[in-house]
Amino acid sequence: VPRLASNWRNRRSLGEFLTTHGIPGLAGIDTRALVRRLRTAGVMKGVLLAPDADLDAELGKLRNIHLPTDQIAQVSTRTAYPSPLGGRSVV
Repeated sequence: VPRLASNWRNRRSLGEFLTTHGIPGLAGIDTRALVRRLRTAGVMKGVLLAPDADLDAELGKLRNIHLPTDQIAQVSTRTAYPSPLGGRSVV
């Protein structure tokens, strides 16, 4: 979450918006490194906690969660098909 709201059209900071709408956010973390780690390791357990949360209780809950395996095979198409719009795109 940026610490300085610098757009001239803004009425409040991103942090204030997220708090108002009850949306959790990350601060002080290299999200690019996190994405690289997830791409390398695959599905991993994790939790976002408020600073005053009971860490031991939340870790206990996390340990009891069983993650599904082989999700890519379940959500991917078995055969390739062309895009109806044609052409190529690089993402």
